[in-house]
Amino acid sequence: MTFKKGLAANFISPQELVRAARQVHKSGIKKFDVFTPYPIHGLDEAMDVKSSHIPWFSLIFGLLGAGAGLYFQWWTSVADWKLNIGGKPHFSLPAFIPVTFELGILFSAFASFIALFYFCKLPKYESIFEKDTHALKATDDQFMIFVESSDPEFNENHLRDVFNKHQAEHIRWVGDSSHD
Repeated sequence: MTFKKGLAANFISPQELVRAARQVHKSGIKKFDVFTPYPIHGLDEAMDVKSSHIPWFSLIFGLLGAGAGLYFQWWTSVADWKLNIGGKPHFSLPAFIPVTFELGILFSAFASFIALFYFCKLPKYESIFEKDTHALKATDDQFMIFVESSDPEFNENHLRDVFNKHQAEHIRWVGDSSHD
């Protein structure tokens, strides 16, 4: 298992975290992540995170599931096994709505689950939380930025200056202990 190496910094203020993330992104760095105990307004824009394609997959497969459910009910009631039940029409849309709705939900849920795994590249077997004890504070009461050293624009001195400028509480190298 390969472990990501890079520079991490903890922040106490969410506003300073957003400002630091914006500056990290403006310096051309693409391989960085931010960890927070709760969602922060404006962080996606600061990191230039694009909107997800997952809702589109959910919509398309939900409509396909609903269409397939309606089609199979039509097929069994009208084309394949016509039954005259009290003179009622063979195709009665109100009777088909529950199954149509449920198949739409089922297909949408499966598509969302599979798309989430695909687009998020899950499962990820590496975590900076395994090697860095200070990272655990990012899930409790602090905020953290982690910048991978494999990024072509990685410059440790520049990043330390950025983090210090934005009042980072604890700046450290994560990975092999011989670096710091």
